[in-house]
Amino acid sequence: MNKNERIFGLDLMRCIAILFVLFSHARFYLPIADQQSITVLGFWGVELFFVLSGFLIGGILIKTFEKEATGGSLKTFWVRRWMRTLPNYYFFILVNIACVLLLKPPHLRIQHLSWYLVFLQNFAWVKPSFFNVSWSLCIEEWFYMFYPLAVLFFRYVFKFSIKNSFLTAMLLFIAVPIGFRFYCLTIKHYHFWETRMIVISRLDAMMTGVFVAFLKFYHRKAYEKLVGPGAIIGGIIAAVLFVFYLNNNAMEGVNPVIQVFFLTVMTVAFALFLPACNNLKTKSSNFVITAIYKISLWSYSIYLVNFPVVYVLNKVEEKFGLKGGVYSLIFFVLFFALNLFIASYLYKWIEKPFLTLRDKYFKEEKPGTAVPATPIIR
Repeated sequence: MNKNERIFGLDLMRCIAILFVLFSHARFYLPIADQQSITVLGFWGVELFFVLSGFLIGGILIKTFEKEATGGSLKTFWVRRWMRTLPNYYFFILVNIACVLLLKPPHLRIQHLSWYLVFLQNFAWVKPSFFNVSWSLCIEEWFYMFYPLAVLFFRYVFKFSIKNSFLTAMLLFIAVPIGFRFYCLTIKHYHFWETRMIVISRLDAMMTGVFVAFLKFYHRKAYEKLVGPGAIIGGIIAAVLFVFYLNNNAMEGVNPVIQVFFLTVMTVAFALFLPACNNLKTKSSNFVITAIYKISLWSYSIYLVNFPVVYVLNKVEEKFGLKGGVYSLIFFVLFFALNLFIASYLYKWIEKPFLTLRDKYFKEEKPGTAVPATPIIR
């Protein structure tokens, strides 16, 4: 998909999300005593990706299944997703192995490597420390697998319409993760941060985005009414959640019921921005617009490469004693520069060739630019 076919507002959301993640991880180089307010940016960035992914992938699935709800259309959907996500993912398993063996980051070791090959490292349990950012990719991949299967199940087993199949599957994918989160927090006594990274407990993260896509396709008037007010309401809710999070020590000791629904309300807040952003388009091509487009385009690679960059910079910092003062600023700038530079070539050498093959041999409906919950761009 070229620049003119993309939706600027969605690129803007994606750009903001990945910059949130980068600023969160760049905190290591900032001489700031209270880093919790920066850490939350990474948390929010990934949640924003989840919502955006649900909206875009949901739109693709609705248009695809309304046209042809068959095993063949599902196979095409899966192959297209896998050709987008798997090449870089498996490449970065190797990159992270190399980082552990050569750089030896503290508290990081290779564990359960076979789980990573099939996205099981955080399926129903706390993730290992290896390949830290892969947890969100697992949630994304299992969403791709399970949600369309659920839609087809309700369509052919219960003979529901496609519309009702989508709606019923949505309700199921909201109810089960909420129940599992409560189980993790109260029975397994997992921490809030551990629970939010488990696949089964987070499959609802994409559902608010899917629901907005559902409104756009089946209830256009209701969707259009959200274009202005939705962003305002979403902004107010997000601000309240931000203050609550910071005032409650990153959810430490907060009632489990509040912890469970905090994540749900957060994704609702972000989803309310979608109608306005989906309507935000531009034909301008100045430096800022181009930068937003490029960062959005490279966001998947940026997400994957940013921790290896941290490992390398930390090793240099430690080996040569370059800590504090002007060195902190230099490493902060280097962190962003290296991420953007490396990601641009990863997109060119790994992502784009597979996207070209995919678009040549596997066609699909195009409601927009489909991006998974973690910066994976269609």
